[in-house]
Amino acid sequence: MTGYKINIKRVFYPQLLGVSFLVLLSTTTRAQLQGNLITAPINTPDSLSIFREKMQEPDTSKQKRTSEFYIKLKDNAKKSIVTKELHGLFFRSTRPNNQQQIFAGTDAESKFSPYRGKTIAQVNIIRLDPFGYSVSDTSKSPISGVERFGNKLHVETRKFTIKNHLLFKPNQQVDPIDFAETEEILRNLSFVEDAYIVLDSTGLSSNLVRVTVITKDVWSIGFDGSISDKDKGRAKIYDKNLAGLGIGFNAYLYYDASNEENPWGQRAELTSSNLYNTFFKGNLSYRHGLGYNTTDIAVQRDFYSSKTKLAGGASLHFGRSPYNFKRIDSLGTHKVTIGDLWAGWALYNKDITQPELPNQFALTTRIKTTYFTDRPKVTPSTNPYFHNKTTYLAGISISRQKLYKANLIYSYGRTEDIPTGFLVSTTAGYELGEFENRYYVGTELSAADVGEFGYLYGLSRFGTYINTKGKLEQVTFRMIGTYVTGLFHFQKLDIRQFFRVDFTKGNSRLEGEREYLLLDGNVEPRGLNGTPPSGNNRLLISLETLAFSPLYVYGFKFAFFAYTDIGFISEKYAVLSDSPSYSSIGFGVRIRNENLVFNTLQIRLNYFPVLPEGASAELFWLGSESRTRFPNFRPHAPRITPYE
Repeated sequence: MTGYKINIKRVFYPQLLGVSFLVLLSTTTRAQLQGNLITAPINTPDSLSIFREKMQEPDTSKQKRTSEFYIKLKDNAKKSIVTKELHGLFFRSTRPNNQQQIFAGTDAESKFSPYRGKTIAQVNIIRLDPFGYSVSDTSKSPISGVERFGNKLHVETRKFTIKNHLLFKPNQQVDPIDFAETEEILRNLSFVEDAYIVLDSTGLSSNLVRVTVITKDVWSIGFDGSISDKDKGRAKIYDKNLAGLGIGFNAYLYYDASNEENPWGQRAELTSSNLYNTFFKGNLSYRHGLGYNTTDIAVQRDFYSSKTKLAGGASLHFGRSPYNFKRIDSLGTHKVTIGDLWAGWALYNKDITQPELPNQFALTTRIKTTYFTDRPKVTPSTNPYFHNKTTYLAGISISRQKLYKANLIYSYGRTEDIPTGFLVSTTAGYELGEFENRYYVGTELSAADVGEFGYLYGLSRFGTYINTKGKLEQVTFRMIGTYVTGLFHFQKLDIRQFFRVDFTKGNSRLEGEREYLLLDGNVEPRGLNGTPPSGNNRLLISLETLAFSPLYVYGFKFAFFAYTDIGFISEKYAVLSDSPSYSSIGFGVRIRNENLVFNTLQIRLNYFPVLPEGASAELFWLGSESRTRFPNFRPHAPRITPYE
């Protein structure tokens, strides 16, 4: 094929090299386990093999050696008050937790199914402090004075705050779907680390059941910041759970010495996860300084569960702010007022005795108005992002969602909720534009499944405007595919392979801002900075091998990874043959200690065989692991297919 510029060696050899590195690591593990290195028990189930009936038997001899090490360490720590406190802060018992194994072997509803149809006699809520406790192991408690002091300083989440997020109450019948979705809702709260619900009928009549909801708080007060260079930076203080009410507060301070008039800027934000027990989320924010003078007000009630019938939201944004024109590498300003209002109604009809959830049918409508009073130059075919317009949209969707639980996928051992099912939606609308009026049509199809093969997800979106002459404008087509293998074992490693492909095509695009695609580190390849290449068609491919190592270094767990990100971008449709490939190759380690209270740390080294013109490389990256969530299949507000 003439002009085919993809370099097979460049794309796949680094990935093969990374896998070889992981294999070499596993084969040399035994020789390295000397002195302070301890082998962890090999008892990691395949958290995506939902239908596996039998777990691996634990290696009791290795558990015994690990236990003896911690007992000896604990005895030595008792010799002084300082070492005793340090031991209590940094080390925990390594005994296996049998309750956590259900996350690997069953779907989210199965533990509640034996109680289906029984009447809820009472609901008890247990709230645990951040340090030293576990929702699935009630025998754990703080053993360090530092932890106990931290828990005393912590403001415990109010009981009614947790109660307001429950999908059930006394005197109702047990529906396993409600309980599985409640656990998911609680775990998604920013001020809750984990949640676990237990049903018990001990001492009650045969048709009654007692419900215990256990949640563990996070330490809600924090501070972070960043420094771009010596003359520019940002600081932030926050409390995700003011007075235990589920209200968040964020305060930002910005500094930019290049602004000679006033180098300081401020921003304040208030959020609420559930206003007055309505499941409406609220947000209020204000920003001033360094070119900003904006206010945002928003309330929104999503289709937060399978039984949600009414949803909707309203938002208002107004004020002046800078705008970064990436393609021409310049900075401008604009002043805009945006009003957005939407509402949705879902039809739900299910008998409590039915184990399977039926399809959910939803109707949605939306009105969005955008009005600029200061902006860059616009014409009928230039800078459509800055056009004044009012858009009317209506949507129809059919969906179904079922939850599974797993671990060792995107996070190291933390409970992860995996939505499976499908969503099919169609959107139609009419735009009253500044220069002309247009129709809009769009579709979306997404689905996911999980089983012995692993996790498979697919998304397809299409959207286009139709002008008064019947011509298509600003056509957008996007396809995303994600595949995660189940755990497979090689030597002493538990390995997953991640594969993602993302293709976006634009046709009949206009001129100006946001009428092109970019290839930068925000979308992949990882670590690519500077002025990115642009085009109308883009293909992204990402491969990552992740190996959960059995190594312990004084309780630290290691997950090694090697990856290859490949990006293609072109003005033409044949993006593979008409554009060079830009790849980011790297490897690193994610470090976590289940005996520590700290989060996962990630260290990554990157290499770029070829850099796009004007781009720069981020060769080393150090930071904390962000929490990745699986996409869900709930109905949502009708929307324009994004071109980004």
